[in-house]
Amino acid sequence: MGAWHPQRLEALELVAAAGYPMELIFAPVILYEGWEQEYRDLFNALGQRIKGADLILEFGLHRYTDRAKKTFLDIFPSSTLPMDGENRVFKYGQFG
Repeated sequence: MGAWHPQRLEALELVAAAGYPMELIFAPVILYEGWEQEYRDLFNALGQRIKGADLILEFGLHRYTDRAKKTFLDIFPSSTLPMDGENRVFKYGQFG
């Protein structure tokens, strides 16, 4: 995973060794070609580095709302993610 540089894993290992509780948030989880293997590799690396840690994992999926889309495009204006609402099957508002 591009954002998981070796230095991040090293830092997590130091925090775990010091006995601090940790919560790792993975959000948004984006499905793309090869995502399963990349996440598997990441979790295997985490498992090797922070065995026995007091650890909570949280996973979040992208909520596709007009507000979320605007925020995303404000931050990543050159994104090539498909953001056309007409092609989406499910449309839910905030909190459901």
